[in-house]
Amino acid sequence: KQGKITRKEYIQLFNVSVATAARDIKELQERGLIVPRGPNGPGRWYEVNKDNRESPGEGK
Repeated sequence: KQGKITRKEYIQLFNVSVATAARDIKELQERGLIVPRGPNGPGRWYEVNKDNRESPGEGK
């Protein structure tokens, strides 16, 4: 299951609120680090964007 995660898994993994997870995921998408997959809502998951060229530390 490496390379993909659901919002629920993100919340459990990082012990954050739903709102924090939503903000974090939105930022990761905006930075091109992850891409959404599947339907909107509970079935959605996110995958690492393997085509992303951002260097570590860039954008922060």
